[in-house]
Amino acid sequence: MNPYEINPFQVLYVTDSPDPRAFVELFSDIPVIHASALFEPGNVVLKGTQGSGKSMLLNLLHPAIRLEYAKASLKFPAPESVPQFVGAGINLTLSGALNIGQRPIHSTENEDELFPLYFADFLNCYIAADLLQSLELMGANPGFFDRCVDSSRLNGFAAAVSRDSCWFGYLDGVDSFEKLASRMLHRLTAYRKFHQYNGELPDDISGTKTGIGEPLSRIVDILRATGVIAETTPVFVRIDQIERLYRSDMLRPQLGQEYRRVINKAISGRDTRVSYRVGARTYAWDDDLTIFRTGDQLEALRDYRQIDLDEVLRRKEARSTWLFPSFAADAFARRMRLAGCSDEDLEAKKPKQSKVDLLGKVFGSTPAAKAVASEICQNTTAERALRLTKEFSIEWKEFLTSLFESDPLDAVLAAAWARQRGQSGPSGVRLKKPPPATSRPWEKATWRDERIRIAMLQLAARCAQRLKWSGKDAIIALSSGNISIFLNLCYEIWDSFLRAERLKPTPSRIDPLKDGIPGGVQAVGIQTASTHWYNKITERPKGSDRQRFIDIIGRRFRDWLADDDAMSYPGQNGFSLTLDELERDPFVKCFLNEAVDYGDLFDAIHTTKEQGRKSRRKWYVAPILSVFFQIPEAHKKEPHYATLSEVREWLSEAGVVSTQQLMFDFVPTK
Repeated sequence: MNPYEINPFQVLYVTDSPDPRAFVELFSDIPVIHASALFEPGNVVLKGTQGSGKSMLLNLLHPAIRLEYAKASLKFPAPESVPQFVGAGINLTLSGALNIGQRPIHSTENEDELFPLYFADFLNCYIAADLLQSLELMGANPGFFDRCVDSSRLNGFAAAVSRDSCWFGYLDGVDSFEKLASRMLHRLTAYRKFHQYNGELPDDISGTKTGIGEPLSRIVDILRATGVIAETTPVFVRIDQIERLYRSDMLRPQLGQEYRRVINKAISGRDTRVSYRVGARTYAWDDDLTIFRTGDQLEALRDYRQIDLDEVLRRKEARSTWLFPSFAADAFARRMRLAGCSDEDLEAKKPKQSKVDLLGKVFGSTPAAKAVASEICQNTTAERALRLTKEFSIEWKEFLTSLFESDPLDAVLAAAWARQRGQSGPSGVRLKKPPPATSRPWEKATWRDERIRIAMLQLAARCAQRLKWSGKDAIIALSSGNISIFLNLCYEIWDSFLRAERLKPTPSRIDPLKDGIPGGVQAVGIQTASTHWYNKITERPKGSDRQRFIDIIGRRFRDWLADDDAMSYPGQNGFSLTLDELERDPFVKCFLNEAVDYGDLFDAIHTTKEQGRKSRRKWYVAPILSVFFQIPEAHKKEPHYATLSEVREWLSEAGVVSTQQLMFDFVPTK
């Protein structure tokens, strides 16, 4: 591999691509063990924020992907007990399903009531056509699929399907598998032509609309009855990017909501013939579980099971159980290998089997805070860096100035501790003299650990410098369990490395696989990646509103932390509300949920330490955005306890309430 010719992370989302060869080479199977329900009978909802890997996992159900694994003599990344299965599905963004409703069909008063029926028919037809393609591929490659599909029976199957009443005569005359596939594609083409204004919708479609899910169940019945597949062969149907139904500018909110409920209806049938796999962003699923044209709701565990990828990949209390670092390391090594890395450490068939930490070799360790603080303060004075105002006694000023010369980090922590202890003193300073060297409270591990990042922030702010992030642990922390963010960080760092090295004479260039990428170069790339994700907020629906809101709170967090000289509130890089307050304002709840859904905010439940111990929800800006706002990405203490009126003031200041409030009535909330 020539590290100066190519950026191994040039194409970020290749595992979302249908290209089977690229998928097999780059897919990391580490999360699969926590998503084994995808390969078991029953409906499954795969939830997660954008970039968490939902589509990546759902693509495992493509027969073309399984075929590529077999051709490469690699084990398919699924539990050993998983039998052969047949998969088909639809991506709501790529399929054209969102076009339904954009052009009038009948120009009647009740047309909006008919659009969901056409949407259901389009889904049925699209998935059925995809299922036929799967059967054809599997039947043509029997050795790679353990003869799961008997292709010799496909014509008889097609004839039986054509006679089924659920198609209302549309398939009359079909007597071969080829004709059946052709008729399905003809129906899809007619929909597409209509929405491109290349003609009217034929009567043989408008008069033969199918009910959601029914044709798919009938097809599976016939597949088994005619012996094309065995009675025990499961059929999995993917429906990906369901959030686009009512979070897309392409659809009117009321219409998208009805489309979502159409899909809920398919799931609600608890039909053992077909198992649905739905990919959705977190709140895009929970917001509306109503079944189409009923008052009933979907029930978790009874109608479906959930896999929350954010929860799977999120760091727990015990670092040893955290899945994401090994996932990221495996993805990194696979990119290196695909780029032509010939390092002997990558010769193992699977990178995760190698004992070498390639990710650590390239990015190294995060620099020690003490060394970074000394670098930040090398051209400044103790009085400026520590803000040695008149609240300090002469003894304290002399002590802190002397300590600053050898250890600026220790000095700023000592100054903060003294301020905390001196706040209640009669003259502003209760402790006239510093404690002896053998007993320095600011050196206690817990107190110190909670405040080191704030100390670094304050030193950088007072010295007119920026905080810098580098090293493997920092990159993992900023990725916050999101593989897309991790890959983007790697791309920007490598790009920064290429720009720096190409300016050097060839003999002076470093090898990133042996020497690692310098921390300063990494810091530039990380800053660029953070700015990229900040700008990316506006690319998504209602993103400008969320960006303005995050601007307000991000800059407020930094001001709070930078101005808190006593470091009394180290958790002020986030805020929280009680759950009952949140429920009282559906607009605020919906706005914050969507911000989490799109990955702009990170949230979690926590219990207050105040009297009454009410449950609260807390929010932080996404860790990758912490670099942009120059605030710590780590969450060490309880956040700022906000009130509902305070949050609404932030929304008003960001110009969100006035522009969004009218839309709220059309956005479903749980």
